[in-house]
Amino acid sequence: MSSRLFQKVREEKGLAYSVYAFADGFEQSGLFGAYVNADEDQIVEAAEIIRSEMEDSARKLDDQEIGRAKALLRSSLMMGLESPASRIDAAAGQLFVYGALMTPEEILERIEAITPEDLKRCAGRALQGPCAVSMVGPGNAGAVLALFS
Repeated sequence: MSSRLFQKVREEKGLAYSVYAFADGFEQSGLFGAYVNADEDQIVEAAEIIRSEMEDSARKLDDQEIGRAKALLRSSLMMGLESPASRIDAAAGQLFVYGALMTPEEILERIEAITPEDLKRCAGRALQGPCAVSMVGPGNAGAVLALFS
């Protein structure tokens, strides 16, 4: 709820019931996306903001925002260690992607090693790839697709 996407789309503009971004990494590929649950007359404006925020993430990340993100990752990691299901899920993902398990200390070291340049480079690459748009229900799918083409 503290993300810039949530704040702009839901809190400032009141365009959506729910909005979030997600990322999945695999050995040789990945997926970066966003989800929004909005009324049909607000979906295009919400999608415009999502696209703008995605582009801004590739150009305008500051140390304070990166620090907050790292803190969130650290706390999520530590809280996930308390649940056997979360630990198993994380272990399966590590084995699938890396072929080995990492200790929490190794993960924390990797989080701390991330630089603004790393994030800008990765965000820029993510936005270069092909985009897909999926909509359920009425709305101007063509206008939304044009924003991501």
